[in-house]
Order: sequence, then structure tokens, then C-alpha cells
Amino acid sequence: MQRVIGKLALVSLFLALTGCGGSSFPLALAISTSPGTVSGGGTYTFSATTTNSTTQSGVIWSLALNTPSSTTDTTTPCSSPCGTWVNAGTTVTSQTTSGSTTYYNTVTSITYTAPLTPPTPNSIVLTAAAPSNAAITADVIFEVGTPSRTLLRRLRRAPRRSRSTPRCNLIPRMRASIGLWPPAVRLAARHAELSRQRPRPASARSILRRRFCQRRQIIRRRLQPHQ
Repeated sequence: MQRVIGKLALVSLFLALTGCGGSSFPLALAISTSPGTVSGGGTYTFSATTTNSTTQSGVIWSLALNTPSSTTDTTTPCSSPCGTWVNAGTTVTSQTTSGSTTYYNTVTSITYTAPLTPPTPNSIVLTAAAPSNAAITADVIFEVGTPSRTLLRRLRRAPRRSRSTPRCNLIPRMRASIGLWPPAVRLAARHAELSRQRPRPASARSILRRRFCQRRQIIRRRLQPHQ
């Protein structure tokens, strides 16, 4: 009888030390940052911290719309653009080996880009799930704000005129009647076309443009009817 009691005491002590049969390395997941609002077209970096993961692959990210109700919040797939993200990579901060299993602590980051127009409803849920256990998740809820003034000015800015464009841009009109021009002018037009395809130094382009315009003026005077 004393031996049975002694064995039961040893079993009880073992279960107490091991957490009553549970794992002493519980898997945990958390998103460390939450912006509240991301400006339209702007970017934000989210980071998820995983503790005691059996893999080094980080987390699995997903986006959805948050649909609040009177009882609880539910998520629905994005019917309108919710934004995009680029995976910035996963870093292993530390690791612990217990028996034949290695547990990793990782930090996974993504760069999120918000859409220019807020979705409907304007409440986005970003969820991070552990790849080894889909039931372990963490999420943040944020909104999409108005685009910044700097972004709006950049979008409204007109494209600048290319410096390589000749001032005397007569190539399209000359192509239509190239056979009617004298050989010297056709050669000048060919050189001008090649200069557009293969940029030359600024001095060479300016000389060629000046000669071409001079020849154009000469041909115009020759083609004018005699007064």
C-alpha cells in the first residue's frame, strides 16, 4: 500500500511540473503596432511577434472588411480594394530546444499600402495566423483616411517635357512628303530621326537642330512662288 501511495505521489509531482499534461511552451501570437488610420495611398509597417513556434516561417497575413453589428463584429471578404502589402521578411530573435523539438521566437513584418479611396465599410481587419496552428491568430482594425497633400500634388503634377525633344519637331510632317524633298534635306531628316533614337551629346544635338532648321528655311524660300 505504501508503494502504491509513493507511486501516485511521484505521478502527481510529474504532472504538476509539466503543467498537468499541457505544453510548457505555449504558442502565442501578437501584432505589436496598430495605426488606427492609414492615409489613402500611404504606407505603414505592421509587425507580428510569434512565441514558441515550431517553424521559422513567421505568420500568414490576410485582409478583410470589419462589419460591426449590435451583438458582435464579423469579417467579410473585401468587395472593394482593401490595399496591398509586401512581405518585408521574418527574423528569428531567439530559439529554445526541449528534447527533440526546437521552439522559435520570430518577428514578421509587412509594408502595407492603403487604397486611395476608402472601402465600404471603412473598417479593415488585418489578421496574422500561425502556420502551425490556424486557431492561433491576432488582428488589428484600422481605417483608411484621406490622401496626404504631398501625394495629391504628385498625382496632379503634369509630366515634364523631355529635354531630348527637338524644338524644330518636323519629323512627322516630313515623313509624309519625304520623297518630294531634295537629297540633302532627306539626309538631314534621317540624321534628325537617328538623333532621336540614339541620344547624342548636347552640343551635337544643338548643331544638328540648327542645321536642320536652316535647311528647312532655305527649302521653304525655294518652294514659295515667285512674286
